[in-house]
Amino acid sequence: MSQGYIVAVSSFVIFGLSPLYWHLLHPVHHEVIIFHRLLMSALLAGTATVWNSRQSIHNLLPSAGKRFIPVTSILCLSNWGLCIWTINQGYVLDASMAYFIAPLISIVLAAWRLGERLTANQKHSIAFLTTVICVRAFTAGESFGLLLSLGIAATFSLYGYVGKSITAPIYTRLFWECLVGLSVILSFKPHVVEGLFLYQPSHLAKLLMCTGPATLIPLGLYVWGTRLMPLSSLSILQYICPTLMFFLGWGYFQQETSWGDLTFYLGIWLGVAYYIFNPVHRWRTVRQTWVTPRA
Repeated sequence: MSQGYIVAVSSFVIFGLSPLYWHLLHPVHHEVIIFHRLLMSALLAGTATVWNSRQSIHNLLPSAGKRFIPVTSILCLSNWGLCIWTINQGYVLDASMAYFIAPLISIVLAAWRLGERLTANQKHSIAFLTTVICVRAFTAGESFGLLLSLGIAATFSLYGYVGKSITAPIYTRLFWECLVGLSVILSFKPHVVEGLFLYQPSHLAKLLMCTGPATLIPLGLYVWGTRLMPLSSLSILQYICPTLMFFLGWGYFQQETSWGDLTFYLGIWLGVAYYIFNPVHRWRTVRQTWVTPRA
């Protein structure tokens, strides 16, 4: 398995298991959580950048990437805000649905804007996945929940797409994105400083201080993955994340699950299996020609 696949799978596994951590911060307001994610991530990313490079952070950001940093920062902040607010308001199913829609948007962007070619099998699987998700979206949720799902999915997918144009070191890029995000949230919500971890109970303060690593590790792996492999291939691996969330909700959080939910997930993974079958088949065929001795 290539390095890109290992990095991407690791990222989505951590993302998928992250509700175990974020659930512990349920007593904290979502705006305070976002503020700490930005603050702790900026401190950690800035420290890592200076430590590894021994240079000024400003000099490490290529001029070609500077103009995209505000865009990716707003997309990242919007995604975090929408996702945390959606979960805190009880729209958990809609948050999960968002990460089923996101790969389809990413694959469309990869084919339309980046010129990545899709095989006939992959096109058929995308059409099948789109049908399954549309049927589920319009039969299981209200229109407002569907809009939330589309908002989370669009911001996540566009973040990955626009980010491919930034050639800066990974943690340098994340530092600048968090710095821009901090300036935005402090401009509109300055009262979040009152929720700083210093003023929180000890157990919540420790959890809030860990928001940096909990954010940067999977996000850094995701950014790394966008550089190592095509966006269309990376996107199909995103289904690992909501699938893990589903099993956490069903097995750990004991959320009620219907046969419709199980059928939906089965349909998703049938579509994913169909998507990857053709590349795997071709890889096995090529490998067989390598190992077959010539007459």
